[in-house]
This record gives sequence, C-alpha cells and structure tokens, in this order.
Amino acid sequence: MAVTLKQLLNRALRITGEDEIADSTTAVSDKQHLLVAEMANQIKEEVEAAHNWRALRHQVTVSITIPDSGGADGTGSVTGGKETSRVVRIQEPHRGMEQALCFDVTDSSNPVPLYELDLAELLYRRKMDTGNTADPYWFALDNTAGDGLTLYVHPTPASTKSISIFLVTPQDRLDAAVEADLATAIKVPVRPIEMGLIRYILEERGEELGINSQFSEAKELKALRDAVALDAAEQGDYNLVPE
Repeated sequence: MAVTLKQLLNRALRITGEDEIADSTTAVSDKQHLLVAEMANQIKEEVEAAHNWRALRHQVTVSITIPDSGGADGTGSVTGGKETSRVVRIQEPHRGMEQALCFDVTDSSNPVPLYELDLAELLYRRKMDTGNTADPYWFALDNTAGDGLTLYVHPTPASTKSISIFLVTPQDRLDAAVEADLATAIKVPVRPIEMGLIRYILEERGEELGINSQFSEAKELKALRDAVALDAAEQGDYNLVPE
C-alpha cells in the first residue's frame, strides 16, 4: 500500500517518541516537523539514487528538429526529464555491452535503436560533419540550465525525427508545508527511508552515538539492500537475459 509523506513522518516520529502530525493537519508549520521532513527528503534522494527503481521508470518521446535559418540545431528538449534522470540500459549479449533503451520511432511500426556515445565525442563528430545529414545512429544526453535535459543525435537528420527514450527520474522533493505534497505517496520503497529517518532523528537529538549509531545504520542499509534485491528480481535484472 502506498505511503504518503505524512504517514512516513508519523511512523518515524511515533517510534522515536516525538509528537506526531495531527490527523487534521493538512500543511505542516511546526519547525521540528519541517526539519524531519527535510531529513526524509534527503534520505529519499539517497534511496532513489541507489537503484533504477521500476516505480521511477518512464518513457518520453523527444522531437528532434532539423537545422534551419530559425536556429534549430538538430537537438530536442526532454520533457519530463531533469538533471538527476538517467537512461535505462539492458545488457545486450550479442554486442557484449550495455544497450540504452533509446529508439527512433518516427516510423512506429519499425523502431530503430540508437547507440549511446560520449557527449564530447558526439559534439566533435557533429562539428566535423557539418554537411552530413542522415538518419541518426548515435545519441547523447546533456544537462541544461533549469534542471532540464537536451537530447543530441548524430548524424543530424534531414527531417524531423521522433526519438523514444526510457528514463529513471527521481520524484520531486516533497514540501511538508504544502498540502498536496504532504498527501503525496512516496514512489520508492519506504522502509529504507523510515529506518534512515529514525536514525537521523535520534542523531539530531544526540542519542545515536558510537555503537548504537552503527547498529541503526546497519539496519538501514540492510533494508535498502533488501528493497533493491526485490525490485531487481521482479524486473528481471541482467540474470534473465538469454545468451
């Protein structure tokens, strides 16, 4: 069952003997509760970065424009992606390397895989092949200002292309002072966040020092390893790729 930010905070507050957020509260204003919520966000981001969680996976379609007098340069903005997004990859046994899930789907009945290239190498090839237009074969992602992503392809297409790419994008930070955020469900497994949050609260009170802190951290890491193992097994991971 999905767990909201408010439910997560109250679980940790209850175990550590702190005052819980009242059922009637729709937006947090208490400074201690806001501090705990910030701690929860920090741990949530660590958990999100630890694994390509199924719950964070999504597919986006990027329109690649063609060079013209209006300044278009054969790139496309990735709507729904952000700086912390990462490409989903599989182990491709025939090539002996990872294959990013990125496809030219301009012809939806005949998707064509694109291969990942280092951004600097792709920019170099684009610069050296300024007159070369063809169906794209390579791609690279670049961060842009404002927490966005830009998709580059090479060669530069002679016509507009639709590129489909699978990403893992962490959930936005949840602000406990905002009613909608407080009622928002956490997407990644909650138990590692809960265990980490308990440790953070106790450390903030000065009660988790020495061996006790190590014990709590070990429980937190075990919860994270268990969650990663379960999610990896359920999505197949690399062990189910046929040879």
